[in-house]
Amino acid sequence: MTTLLCDYANSIVTSDTRWSVGGNPESPLILSDQKRYLIYCDDTGFDKLTPYQNTFVLMTAGSSLYIAKWKEWWLVSRDMASAPVVCDENGTPQVALAIVDLADSRTLFDFGLGHALYCQDEQIVKVFSAGSGGEFAAAALFECGCAKTSIQIAAFSDYCTSPEVKFVCNTTKQNNLSPTIYDMNIINEAIVSRGYIMELNQVAVSKPVKLSEHPLFSEVVAQLKSGKTVPSAPAPRLHSAEWTAETESKLAKAMEVVNSRIS
Repeated sequence: MTTLLCDYANSIVTSDTRWSVGGNPESPLILSDQKRYLIYCDDTGFDKLTPYQNTFVLMTAGSSLYIAKWKEWWLVSRDMASAPVVCDENGTPQVALAIVDLADSRTLFDFGLGHALYCQDEQIVKVFSAGSGGEFAAAALFECGCAKTSIQIAAFSDYCTSPEVKFVCNTTKQNNLSPTIYDMNIINEAIVSRGYIMELNQVAVSKPVKLSEHPLFSEVVAQLKSGKTVPSAPAPRLHSAEWTAETESKLAKAMEVVNSRIS
């Protein structure tokens, strides 16, 4: 799964780096030994945050295959006429999206992702969090005041969140993101070369071991190469979300704001 956190008070958005297979209970990874597994890799070079001029940030979760297309569209086109699809052939959403405006401290668009934490005293949204570790990270932020540390704290409570942190800060105009890559196969390569695997069962979670040392390594590699298995950063509420004409209209309005400010 994943953790994404936007701290509007400090004009910064953060995320973890973990991509996994089998982290979503709705689509478990069951291998030939009939056991359920989680396979993951951190710091793959394929980021979940895609900024534009450090002001607007596209936050993504879900299938890496769909996210790759949305990242490219966001940086290259931003034309609604060529926007990628969100749902698969069965109409099930495969990508969760949010567009945040760090300069104006607001979430322009959100589909299938997050929770907004509203401060009644100041009457503003101060935090936007998302993913399986989102609530842990939001709670940590109110305690420690640091959006980067909050991701690391969330990792202790959610084994699908990595302690490695990526960020985009509008105040300092800095980020630590990798060069933008649209090919999600870089995740597959990272998983095969240095990924980990752990068994999930109803009682406990096994200690992770290197995927390359696991007896079913070849089976996993074959599934990744064939596309039967696709790494993701699952969002817990994604598959229950519904992409409608109203949703598309909200995205179009968000893109009007983005394009008017960067043109």
